[in-house]
Formats: sequence, C-alpha cells, structure tokens
Amino acid sequence: NNRIEHYRAIADTLRDGLASLELDFLVAREDQSNTMTTVMLPEGWSYGDLHAPLKDLGYVIYKSQGHLSQTTFRLGTIGLMSQDDIRGFLDSLARVLGR
Repeated sequence: NNRIEHYRAIADTLRDGLASLELDFLVAREDQSNTMTTVMLPEGWSYGDLHAPLKDLGYVIYKSQGHLSQTTFRLGTIGLMSQDDIRGFLDSLARVLGR
C-alpha cells in the first residue's frame, strides 16, 4: 500500500506540474496509470528537441512508439524516485521550454 501511494503521489506531482506548463496528456488523468504518463509534444517541438537538453540536465524522457512517436513522449514514475526528483525534472523541463 505504501508503494502504491508513493507512486500515486509522485505521478500527481508530475501531472500537476505538466498541466501548469500547459502540456496536454494523451489519456485523461483519471484513466492514467501511476507509473507512466504520455504527454503531447508542445506545438513546434519534436522528441529530439526535448530529449537532448533534458538528458544534458540529468533527466531522461522516453520516445513513444509507432504513430504516437511523432506527437507524444513518455515519462515513467516508478523506481527510486522522490518528490524532489519530480520537482527537479519539472524545473528543467520549464527551462528547456522557456516557460
């Protein structure tokens, strides 16, 4: 139960932060898993535009598969991850996006 609550809490923090950056989700929030979030790429951005600078800042995003690879990217919220890690990622993403 503690692990499920931990993953739910960090997923909520991530999704709240993504929403505050005006990013959209592929799946409605109430239907999302606690361990994976699929995010729509911002208009004018490609996966590569985000992946390289975020990796330089210490964060890895995942490319979606198939036809979704052109319009979305994925974020995992499982494993050794803390609220501070999520906040650090969101701050880095905001910098990369210039927001």
